[in-house]
Amino acid sequence: MTTQTLFSSARGAKVSVPALTPEDVASLKDMGILLDGDLAWLTRVLSNRNWAPLSERKDIFARPPREPLASLNKRRRAARAFLVGLFQGKVADGYCRDLKNVWLPELLGRNKWGEMDRERALAFLEYSMGLLAGALHSEPRENLVPMARIQAALEHAFQRMLFTI
Repeated sequence: MTTQTLFSSARGAKVSVPALTPEDVASLKDMGILLDGDLAWLTRVLSNRNWAPLSERKDIFARPPREPLASLNKRRRAARAFLVGLFQGKVADGYCRDLKNVWLPELLGRNKWGEMDRERALAFLEYSMGLLAGALHSEPRENLVPMARIQAALEHAFQRMLFTI
């Protein structure tokens, strides 16, 4: 299995993560086939959740103000692009770059310095991995071996995403 260097540090140390195998890509495509009917629901769950920490809210029990429809639609498009790319098995350099620079800032917002908050991004990725795993295992199945392969491929894909953040 080959590894691919994602970035180099200032000291010259290279951080590498294994590239997805063809079996992983095929398993991610199988996951896309299994969850194709749930794409709209998964998109709404990921885009409608408020990812702001409770410490940033003035009153944690108050209902949040209505969000403009245009910004909600942008977040839904970003969540859909995130899921569709994952379901197609395209978790490569371009996908991870778009995830870090386009989709996550659109979904999670930026902090007061105009940067994406790393802790929010990690929480989002952990939540979305759990959401997808729960959606995969929501129905009983006779043979769990294909589901275990899909779960392993999902973990490898999210490992690549976590290294890029």
